[in-house]
Amino acid sequence: MAAKSYQAGFKRCYGGRLSNLSHKTTENEIQQIYDDWAKEYEKDVVVVARAIFHKPLAESLDEAIRRFLAGKEKDDVKIIDAAAGTGLVGVELNKLGYTNLCALDISPEMLDEAK
Repeated sequence: MAAKSYQAGFKRCYGGRLSNLSHKTTENEIQQIYDDWAKEYEKDVVVVARAIFHKPLAESLDEAIRRFLAGKEKDDVKIIDAAAGTGLVGVELNKLGYTNLCALDISPEMLDEAK
């Protein structure tokens, strides 16, 4: 029962985009899904799904960096944002003073949106 409820919520927020993903989905198929979704991604994730995780995630990373790299200037910290999508977390990290960011994503279209 919970699985159906979870799937219904996913479908409501993200349409049918993710409903056919499985362990058999190829890398090219995943890339195409996210390429096709790139222009609507932020609206779907932030506005519709209200998955506003990017700011607290960046703040948590900032806290960990300050704890484990104490004394290191933020400009000297190199951050690779894997699965960066449209760059929501990177934007928040930049607001916190991090300037040495590298975004990686399977979808070139998502990275185009991040620019």
